[in-house]
Amino acid sequence: MVLSLVMTRREKIVQSWRTTRDNARVDEVIAVLEHYFGAHFYKAEGTSPQLRIKHPALIGHPNFVGGTLSIPIHGGQSIKPIYLRQIVVAIDIVDGSEQDETNE
Repeated sequence: MVLSLVMTRREKIVQSWRTTRDNARVDEVIAVLEHYFGAHFYKAEGTSPQLRIKHPALIGHPNFVGGTLSIPIHGGQSIKPIYLRQIVVAIDIVDGSEQDETNE
């Protein structure tokens, strides 16, 4: 098995979200969510637009009721740091579950 020592742009973004105190642009967040969650991610329109993740690997985790994470869009343009850190946790959980499945 060959390990890549080069981080992709998305991986760098996710790494920065672990400690950021700044909001992130919606388009940047959408690109990361599409990459990591694919069909398990969607944008919910309405009076309060949100980004939503619903993934089976998140079911049972106390921070993701019903396996869902709802991420409000602040001012229609950005995502607050608290939600960025929740996204990172969800990515870690999903990546861990996918690695477990491939090792079986």
